[in-house]
Amino acid sequence: MMVRPAQSRTREQAAYLDQLIQSDETIAVMFRLAQDFGHLLRKREGQVRLEQWKAAVLAACRREAGASCQEWYTCGHEETIQNSGLRPGT
Repeated sequence: MMVRPAQSRTREQAAYLDQLIQSDETIAVMFRLAQDFGHLLRKREGQVRLEQWKAAVLAACRREAGASCQEWYTCGHEETIQNSGLRPGT
């Protein structure tokens, strides 16, 4: 639901997400990152854009979790991103 484009959500889903986003700044940041990732995949924006997104994720994570963020990010999540179907130059 968080990665899905706004027009693909029901009114109830949209209202629930709005409530979540307004209730917690961390959720709002993660929602924006999830939306950005979904857009990146749908539009096949390529490796440069993926690297920009990853930098934004790391920055957000550092604000929230501190130094432990790098460990979380490299512990299997890098592979998930690489397997997303994005290819350099696409």
